[in-house]
Amino acid sequence: FMKGPKDAGKKGLNSIGENLPKVEEKRADGAGWKYPHINKGPGLLHRAFEAIKTGDPYPIKAYIVHRHDPLTGLPDPEAQVEIFKNLDLLVVVDVNWSETAKYADVILPECTYLERSDLIANQKGLKPGFRIRTAAIEPRYDTKPGWWIYIQLAKRLGKGEHFPYETIEDLWEKQLEGTGITVAQIQEKGFITLTDQPIWYDRMNNLPFKTESGKIEIINKKWEDAGIPCLKPYESPEKPPKGKFRLLFGRCAWQTHGMWMNNPALHPYLKENVLWINKKVAEEMGLKDGDKVIVSNGGYKKEMRIFATELIHPEAVFMLHGFGRTVPQQTRAYNRGVADQRLEVGLLDVYDPAGGANALCECFIEVKPAK
Repeated sequence: FMKGPKDAGKKGLNSIGENLPKVEEKRADGAGWKYPHINKGPGLLHRAFEAIKTGDPYPIKAYIVHRHDPLTGLPDPEAQVEIFKNLDLLVVVDVNWSETAKYADVILPECTYLERSDLIANQKGLKPGFRIRTAAIEPRYDTKPGWWIYIQLAKRLGKGEHFPYETIEDLWEKQLEGTGITVAQIQEKGFITLTDQPIWYDRMNNLPFKTESGKIEIINKKWEDAGIPCLKPYESPEKPPKGKFRLLFGRCAWQTHGMWMNNPALHPYLKENVLWINKKVAEEMGLKDGDKVIVSNGGYKKEMRIFATELIHPEAVFMLHGFGRTVPQQTRAYNRGVADQRLEVGLLDVYDPAGGANALCECFIEVKPAK
Protein backbone atom coordinates (compact mmCIF):
# COMPACT_ATOMS: atom_id res chain seq x y z
CA PHE A 1 0.00 0.00 0.00
CA MET A 2 2.94 2.36 -0.56
CA LYS A 3 1.77 5.46 -2.39
CA GLY A 4 3.64 6.87 -5.39
CA PRO A 5 3.50 10.07 -7.49
CA LYS A 6 0.28 9.00 -9.27
CA ASP A 7 -1.52 8.73 -5.93
CA ALA A 8 -0.61 12.38 -5.36
CA GLY A 9 -1.92 13.34 -8.82
CA LYS A 10 1.62 14.00 -10.08
CA LYS A 11 3.73 12.72 -12.95
CA GLY A 12 6.36 10.14 -12.04
CA LEU A 13 9.99 9.94 -13.10
CA ASN A 14 10.81 9.22 -16.74
CA SER A 15 12.72 6.17 -17.93
CA ILE A 16 16.25 7.00 -19.06
CA GLY A 17 16.12 4.60 -22.02
CA GLU A 18 15.33 6.22 -25.40
CA ASN A 19 13.27 4.06 -27.80
CA LEU A 20 14.52 0.83 -26.34
CA PRO A 21 13.63 -2.17 -28.53
CA LYS A 22 11.00 -4.44 -27.01
CA VAL A 23 12.32 -7.73 -25.66
CA GLU A 24 10.43 -10.48 -27.47
CA GLU A 25 12.20 -13.52 -26.00
CA LYS A 26 10.78 -15.37 -23.03
CA ARG A 27 12.51 -14.80 -19.70
CA ALA A 28 15.21 -17.44 -19.28
CA ASP A 29 14.17 -18.05 -15.66
CA GLY A 30 10.60 -18.94 -16.66
CA ALA A 31 8.96 -16.20 -14.56
CA GLY A 32 5.61 -15.26 -16.10
CA TRP A 33 5.38 -18.14 -18.60
CA LYS A 34 6.82 -21.42 -17.29
CA TYR A 35 5.90 -20.23 -13.80
CA PRO A 36 2.92 -17.95 -14.61
CA HIS A 37 2.23 -17.23 -10.93
CA ILE A 38 5.74 -15.79 -10.35
CA ASN A 39 6.26 -12.01 -10.58
CA LYS A 40 8.28 -11.13 -13.70
CA GLY A 41 9.82 -8.11 -11.93
CA PRO A 42 12.38 -9.67 -9.58
CA GLY A 43 12.34 -13.05 -11.33
CA LEU A 44 14.11 -16.21 -10.14
CA LEU A 45 17.90 -16.11 -10.31
CA HIS A 46 18.33 -19.77 -9.38
CA ARG A 47 16.05 -20.76 -12.30
CA ALA A 48 18.16 -18.60 -14.63
CA PHE A 49 21.11 -20.73 -13.46
CA GLU A 50 19.18 -23.80 -14.58
CA ALA A 51 18.84 -22.19 -18.02
CA ILE A 52 22.60 -21.51 -18.12
CA LYS A 53 23.21 -25.17 -17.30
CA THR A 54 20.74 -26.70 -19.78
CA GLY A 55 20.44 -24.13 -22.58
CA ASP A 56 16.64 -24.24 -22.18
CA PRO A 57 14.76 -22.15 -23.34
CA TYR A 58 17.87 -20.82 -25.14
CA PRO A 59 21.64 -20.71 -24.56
CA ILE A 60 22.92 -18.11 -22.10
CA LYS A 61 26.60 -17.38 -22.55
CA ALA A 62 27.12 -14.10 -20.66
CA TYR A 63 26.20 -13.03 -17.14
CA ILE A 64 26.66 -9.53 -15.70
CA VAL A 65 26.59 -9.59 -11.90
CA HIS A 66 25.73 -6.25 -10.23
CA ARG A 67 24.39 -5.44 -6.76
CA HIS A 68 24.28 -9.09 -5.79
CA ASP A 69 26.78 -11.82 -4.98
CA PRO A 70 25.26 -15.21 -5.84
CA LEU A 71 28.13 -17.20 -4.35
CA THR A 72 27.29 -15.65 -0.98
CA GLY A 73 23.54 -15.08 -1.28
CA LEU A 74 22.48 -18.38 -2.87
CA PRO A 75 23.14 -21.93 -1.63
CA ASP A 76 25.78 -24.37 -2.82
CA PRO A 77 28.43 -22.08 -4.39
CA GLU A 78 30.39 -25.10 -5.61
CA ALA A 79 27.41 -26.11 -7.77
CA GLN A 80 27.12 -22.53 -9.03
CA VAL A 81 30.78 -22.44 -10.07
CA GLU A 82 30.20 -25.59 -12.14
CA ILE A 83 27.26 -23.85 -13.84
CA PHE A 84 29.42 -20.79 -14.60
CA LYS A 85 31.65 -23.04 -16.71
CA ASN A 86 28.88 -22.99 -19.34
CA LEU A 87 29.36 -19.21 -19.78
CA ASP A 88 31.69 -17.55 -22.24
CA LEU A 89 31.77 -14.33 -20.22
CA LEU A 90 31.25 -13.53 -16.54
CA VAL A 91 31.37 -9.80 -15.67
CA VAL A 92 31.12 -8.47 -12.12
CA VAL A 93 30.38 -4.82 -11.31
CA ASP A 94 31.58 -4.57 -7.74
CA VAL A 95 32.60 -2.18 -4.97
CA ASN A 96 34.81 -4.82 -3.35
CA TRP A 97 36.16 -8.29 -3.94
CA SER A 98 33.01 -10.38 -3.67
CA GLU A 99 33.05 -14.17 -3.78
CA THR A 100 31.68 -14.07 -7.34
CA ALA A 101 34.29 -11.53 -8.46
CA LYS A 102 36.91 -14.19 -7.74
CA TYR A 103 35.63 -16.11 -10.81
CA ALA A 104 34.97 -13.14 -13.10
CA ASP A 105 36.54 -12.77 -16.54
CA VAL A 106 36.17 -8.99 -16.14
CA ILE A 107 35.68 -6.85 -13.02
CA LEU A 108 34.27 -3.35 -13.53
CA PRO A 109 35.03 -1.49 -10.26
CA GLU A 110 32.19 0.72 -9.04
CA CYS A 111 32.44 3.67 -6.64
CA THR A 112 31.16 3.26 -3.11
CA TYR A 113 27.90 5.06 -2.36
CA LEU A 114 29.67 8.06 -0.79
CA GLU A 115 31.81 8.52 -3.91
CA ARG A 116 29.05 8.59 -6.52
CA SER A 117 25.94 10.47 -7.48
CA ASP A 118 23.01 8.19 -8.29
CA LEU A 119 19.81 8.40 -10.30
CA ILE A 120 16.84 10.17 -8.72
CA ALA A 121 14.54 7.63 -7.06
CA ASN A 122 10.86 7.55 -6.14
CA GLN A 123 10.18 7.87 -2.44
CA LYS A 124 6.95 6.04 -1.70
CA GLY A 125 4.87 6.40 1.43
CA LEU A 126 2.15 8.52 2.96
CA LYS A 127 3.81 11.58 1.39
CA PRO A 128 5.29 10.32 -1.90
CA GLY A 129 8.09 12.25 -3.57
CA PHE A 130 11.55 12.05 -5.11
CA ARG A 131 14.96 11.64 -3.44
CA ILE A 132 18.48 12.16 -4.66
CA ARG A 133 21.95 11.13 -3.50
CA THR A 134 24.98 13.14 -4.56
CA ALA A 135 28.65 12.29 -4.08
CA ALA A 136 30.12 13.38 -0.77
CA ILE A 137 33.76 12.79 -1.76
CA GLU A 138 35.76 12.11 -4.91
CA PRO A 139 36.55 8.44 -5.66
CA ARG A 140 39.75 7.34 -3.91
CA TYR A 141 40.66 4.83 -6.60
CA ASP A 142 40.08 4.17 -10.30
CA THR A 143 36.37 3.45 -9.96
CA LYS A 144 33.25 4.70 -11.73
CA PRO A 145 29.54 5.02 -10.85
CA GLY A 146 27.20 2.33 -12.15
CA TRP A 147 25.28 4.67 -14.47
CA TRP A 148 28.56 5.64 -16.22
CA ILE A 149 29.59 2.00 -16.61
CA TYR A 150 26.35 1.03 -18.35
CA ILE A 151 26.24 4.08 -20.61
CA GLN A 152 29.80 3.33 -21.71
CA LEU A 153 28.93 -0.32 -22.34
CA ALA A 154 25.96 0.76 -24.49
CA LYS A 155 28.10 3.15 -26.53
CA ARG A 156 30.92 0.66 -27.03
CA LEU A 157 28.44 -2.01 -28.13
CA GLY A 158 26.98 0.32 -30.74
CA LYS A 159 23.77 1.06 -28.80
CA GLY A 160 24.63 4.54 -27.56
CA GLU A 161 21.61 6.12 -29.26
CA HIS A 162 19.40 4.62 -26.55
CA PHE A 163 21.35 6.41 -23.79
CA PRO A 164 22.34 9.86 -25.14
CA TYR A 165 23.86 11.15 -21.91
CA GLU A 166 27.30 12.26 -20.77
CA THR A 167 26.82 13.34 -17.15
CA ILE A 168 24.63 12.52 -14.16
CA GLU A 169 23.06 15.96 -14.60
CA ASP A 170 21.90 14.91 -18.08
CA LEU A 171 20.24 11.85 -16.56
CA TRP A 172 18.57 13.86 -13.80
CA GLU A 173 17.11 16.33 -16.31
CA LYS A 174 15.71 13.46 -18.37
CA GLN A 175 14.14 11.82 -15.32
CA LEU A 176 12.44 15.05 -14.21
CA GLU A 177 11.22 16.13 -17.65
CA GLY A 178 7.53 17.09 -17.42
CA THR A 179 7.27 16.63 -13.64
CA GLY A 180 7.44 20.34 -12.81
CA ILE A 181 10.24 19.57 -10.32
CA THR A 182 13.83 20.77 -10.73
CA VAL A 183 17.06 19.20 -9.57
CA ALA A 184 17.76 22.29 -7.45
CA GLN A 185 14.47 21.82 -5.58
CA ILE A 186 15.31 18.23 -4.65
CA GLN A 187 18.89 19.07 -3.70
CA GLU A 188 17.78 21.65 -1.12
CA LYS A 189 17.03 18.78 1.30
CA GLY A 190 17.97 15.68 -0.66
CA PHE A 191 14.30 14.93 -1.22
CA ILE A 192 11.01 16.62 -2.11
CA THR A 193 7.46 15.54 -1.28
CA LEU A 194 4.68 15.83 -3.86
CA THR A 195 1.88 16.47 -1.38
CA ASP A 196 1.49 18.48 1.81
CA GLN A 197 -1.00 16.11 3.41
CA PRO A 198 -0.56 12.35 3.97
CA ILE A 199 -2.51 10.14 1.58
CA TRP A 200 -4.69 7.57 3.32
CA TYR A 201 -6.73 4.82 1.67
CA ASP A 202 -10.34 4.13 2.67
CA ARG A 203 -9.80 0.90 4.60
CA MET A 204 -13.45 -0.12 4.28
CA ASN A 205 -13.98 0.32 0.54
CA ASN A 206 -10.94 1.13 -1.58
CA LEU A 207 -7.87 -0.83 -0.46
CA PRO A 208 -6.09 -1.67 -3.75
CA PHE A 209 -5.04 -5.30 -3.33
CA LYS A 210 -3.06 -6.54 -6.33
CA THR A 211 -5.19 -9.64 -6.86
CA GLU A 212 -7.60 -10.57 -9.63
CA SER A 213 -10.55 -9.86 -7.35
CA GLY A 214 -9.01 -6.75 -5.78
CA LYS A 215 -9.59 -8.35 -2.37
CA ILE A 216 -7.65 -10.51 0.07
CA GLU A 217 -7.70 -13.99 -1.47
CA ILE A 218 -7.47 -17.11 0.67
CA ILE A 219 -7.77 -19.20 -2.50
CA ASN A 220 -5.66 -17.76 -5.31
CA LYS A 221 -6.55 -18.82 -8.86
CA LYS A 222 -3.01 -18.48 -10.21
CA TRP A 223 -1.67 -20.84 -7.55
CA GLU A 224 -4.50 -23.33 -8.03
CA ASP A 225 -4.05 -23.29 -11.83
CA ALA A 226 -0.33 -23.97 -11.29
CA GLY A 227 -1.19 -27.03 -9.18
CA ILE A 228 -0.22 -25.37 -5.89
CA PRO A 229 -2.90 -25.90 -3.22
CA CYS A 230 -3.65 -22.74 -1.25
CA LEU A 231 -4.82 -24.47 1.93
CA LYS A 232 -2.58 -27.52 1.99
CA PRO A 233 -2.89 -29.58 5.19
CA TYR A 234 0.00 -29.07 7.60
CA GLU A 235 2.93 -31.47 7.28
CA SER A 236 5.59 -31.71 9.96
CA PRO A 237 9.11 -30.93 8.71
CA GLU A 238 11.40 -33.86 8.08
CA LYS A 239 13.41 -34.92 11.11
CA PRO A 240 17.20 -34.92 10.73
CA PRO A 241 18.96 -38.29 10.55
CA LYS A 242 20.75 -39.45 13.69
CA GLY A 243 23.89 -37.42 14.30
CA LYS A 244 22.77 -34.54 12.07
CA PHE A 245 21.01 -31.21 12.63
CA ARG A 246 18.82 -28.88 10.59
CA LEU A 247 20.92 -25.85 9.69
CA LEU A 248 19.41 -22.42 10.35
CA PHE A 249 21.10 -19.10 9.64
CA GLY A 250 20.48 -15.41 10.17
CA ARG A 251 21.96 -12.01 10.93
CA CYS A 252 22.49 -9.68 13.86
CA ALA A 253 21.81 -5.97 14.24
CA TRP A 254 24.98 -4.56 12.68
CA GLN A 255 25.18 -6.93 9.72
CA THR A 256 24.33 -5.54 6.27
CA HIS A 257 23.44 -8.54 4.14
CA GLY A 258 26.51 -10.64 3.33
CA MET A 259 28.93 -7.80 2.56
CA TRP A 260 29.83 -6.37 5.96
CA MET A 261 32.46 -8.85 7.10
CA ASN A 262 35.51 -7.03 5.66
CA ASN A 263 34.34 -3.58 6.74
CA PRO A 264 37.09 -2.11 9.03
CA ALA A 265 34.52 -0.37 11.24
CA LEU A 266 32.35 -3.47 11.80
CA HIS A 267 34.77 -6.38 11.62
CA PRO A 268 36.25 -5.88 15.14
CA TYR A 269 32.81 -6.40 16.70
CA LEU A 270 32.42 -9.95 15.39
CA LYS A 271 35.42 -11.61 13.78
CA GLU A 272 33.93 -15.07 13.35
CA ASN A 273 30.61 -16.81 13.80
CA VAL A 274 29.74 -19.50 16.34
CA LEU A 275 27.37 -22.45 16.22
CA TRP A 276 24.29 -22.21 18.39
CA ILE A 277 23.38 -25.67 19.70
CA ASN A 278 20.91 -26.89 22.29
CA LYS A 279 22.59 -26.99 25.72
CA LYS A 280 21.26 -30.43 26.66
CA VAL A 281 22.31 -31.89 23.29
CA ALA A 282 25.76 -30.36 23.70
CA GLU A 283 26.14 -31.96 27.13
CA GLU A 284 25.14 -35.34 25.70
CA MET A 285 27.91 -34.89 23.11
CA GLY A 286 30.41 -34.09 25.87
CA LEU A 287 30.55 -30.42 24.88
CA LYS A 288 30.40 -27.22 26.90
CA ASP A 289 29.99 -23.58 25.84
CA GLY A 290 33.01 -22.38 23.84
CA ASP A 291 34.23 -25.85 22.82
CA LYS A 292 35.20 -26.47 19.19
CA VAL A 293 33.28 -28.72 16.79
CA ILE A 294 33.63 -29.78 13.15
CA VAL A 295 30.62 -28.94 10.97
CA SER A 296 30.36 -30.65 7.60
CA ASN A 297 28.13 -31.45 4.65
CA GLY A 298 29.15 -32.75 1.26
CA GLY A 299 32.78 -31.83 0.67
CA TYR A 300 32.79 -28.79 2.97
CA LYS A 301 34.16 -29.19 6.50
CA LYS A 302 35.14 -26.44 8.95
CA GLU A 303 35.94 -25.97 12.63
CA MET A 304 34.06 -23.49 14.82
CA ARG A 305 33.17 -22.83 18.46
CA ILE A 306 29.75 -23.55 19.93
CA PHE A 307 27.33 -21.40 21.87
CA ALA A 308 25.35 -23.80 24.07
CA THR A 309 21.88 -22.41 24.81
CA GLU A 310 18.41 -23.58 25.79
CA LEU A 311 16.95 -21.12 23.25
CA ILE A 312 17.22 -23.41 20.23
CA HIS A 313 15.40 -26.58 19.20
CA PRO A 314 17.39 -29.77 19.93
CA GLU A 315 17.13 -30.85 16.28
CA ALA A 316 18.56 -27.59 14.92
CA VAL A 317 21.76 -25.54 14.92
CA PHE A 318 22.19 -21.89 13.95
CA MET A 319 24.97 -19.63 12.68
CA LEU A 320 25.31 -16.06 11.44
CA HIS A 321 25.59 -15.54 7.68
CA GLY A 322 28.43 -13.89 5.74
CA PHE A 323 31.54 -15.62 7.08
CA GLY A 324 34.06 -18.05 5.61
CA ARG A 325 35.34 -15.76 2.84
CA THR A 326 37.60 -17.36 0.23
CA VAL A 327 38.95 -14.19 -1.43
CA PRO A 328 42.43 -13.30 -0.08
CA GLN A 329 41.93 -9.64 -1.02
CA GLN A 330 39.32 -9.45 1.78
CA THR A 331 42.16 -9.40 4.28
CA ARG A 332 40.06 -9.14 7.46
CA ALA A 333 37.38 -11.66 6.45
CA TYR A 334 39.53 -14.19 4.61
CA ASN A 335 39.06 -17.71 5.98
CA ARG A 336 37.38 -16.42 9.16
CA GLY A 337 34.41 -18.41 10.38
CA VAL A 338 32.10 -20.79 8.51
CA ALA A 339 30.16 -20.10 5.29
CA ASP A 340 26.64 -21.43 5.87
CA GLN A 341 25.86 -21.37 2.13
CA ARG A 342 28.65 -23.88 1.48
CA LEU A 343 26.93 -26.30 3.86
CA GLU A 344 23.66 -25.96 1.90
CA VAL A 345 24.65 -28.64 -0.60
CA GLY A 346 22.00 -29.44 -3.22
CA LEU A 347 19.67 -26.59 -2.26
CA LEU A 348 20.11 -24.54 -5.45
CA ASP A 349 17.24 -26.52 -6.99
CA VAL A 350 15.12 -26.71 -3.83
CA TYR A 351 12.67 -23.83 -3.66
CA ASP A 352 9.17 -22.78 -2.63
CA PRO A 353 6.92 -23.56 -5.62
CA ALA A 354 4.49 -20.79 -4.67
CA GLY A 355 6.81 -17.82 -4.11
CA GLY A 356 9.92 -19.13 -5.86
CA ALA A 357 12.45 -18.44 -3.09
CA ASN A 358 15.17 -20.96 -2.28
CA ALA A 359 14.35 -23.21 0.69
CA LEU A 360 17.57 -22.35 2.49
CA CYS A 361 16.84 -24.21 5.73
CA GLU A 362 16.10 -27.59 4.17
CA CYS A 363 19.47 -29.19 4.77
CA PHE A 364 21.02 -31.30 7.50
CA ILE A 365 24.63 -31.04 8.59
CA GLU A 366 26.92 -33.18 10.69
CA VAL A 367 28.35 -31.80 13.94
CA LYS A 368 31.18 -33.61 15.73
CA PRO A 369 33.47 -32.61 18.58
CA ALA A 370 36.83 -31.37 17.32
CA LYS A 371 39.79 -33.49 18.37
